[in-house]
Amino acid sequence: MNYNDIINLTYYDTESFKKMDSILNNNYMSIRALHDENNLSCNDELGTVKLKFSKQNSGHQGSIPLPNILGINVSINTSPLSLSCCKVISYRETLHMKNNVAVRETILEDKNGRRNRLYIKKLLSSSLKEIYCVSYSITPLNYDGIITFTPYIDFSNITIPLEKVQGDICSKCGVLSFLNAEKNYILSSAIRCELHEGYFKQTSYENMCCTNNLVSYTLKGRAMKNVPLTLFKYVSITSGLPKKKEQIITRSKTLVKNACVKSFDTLYNENIR
Repeated sequence: MNYNDIINLTYYDTESFKKMDSILNNNYMSIRALHDENNLSCNDELGTVKLKFSKQNSGHQGSIPLPNILGINVSINTSPLSLSCCKVISYRETLHMKNNVAVRETILEDKNGRRNRLYIKKLLSSSLKEIYCVSYSITPLNYDGIITFTPYIDFSNITIPLEKVQGDICSKCGVLSFLNAEKNYILSSAIRCELHEGYFKQTSYENMCCTNNLVSYTLKGRAMKNVPLTLFKYVSITSGLPKKKEQIITRSKTLVKNACVKSFDTLYNENIR
């Protein structure tokens, strides 16, 4: 297969769809790289990400498992939207291999008979190398209601010894940074989400949370039948030596803020040139 190929995947079977880097898995959308470059790679375990370090950048070489560290919980009228409980009506996926872009579209029907069209574009930015972006659109096809997104950074499942050195929500950006004294590196993660309701930008932050291992907040939008509600998600994972701790934390926050300023569509267009 040529690396430059654009691949259209139209075949669907239930088991492989659920095991893939899918739209939703256990009510969260996990960060997964399309390729093992730009410091990110995924392994075979569902919902797990590995962060790759190089000696040149951090002095540490290897992979560190980060299970479910970044995600988005999604609910409709307070009921979680779960892939395992939905019937797949249609499914289409396109991979732009050269440009690190995946486009996925599917129609799902939940146990209450509500149908949603889910349209997702995701990329690893070619202009901001440590940025991962997702445009996640839900279009209700036969109902009106309230859709709730809860983006989060969660280190609670990580078994490696980490000491929290930074954790806050500021300027609409959630940040968690940890020190691994044994391996002598700092790991900093930042996430920012923006909600668009139709043509009107809406970012409504509720229930903000910052604990020892978790940063999260709630975004709500009113879903109108046949009108897409879109969430733009910008994520950065940055690593380096402890002596540059402040620089690493600042860079992680700056990357997601700059990505928001450039907008998802600008980053997307840069990648598909």
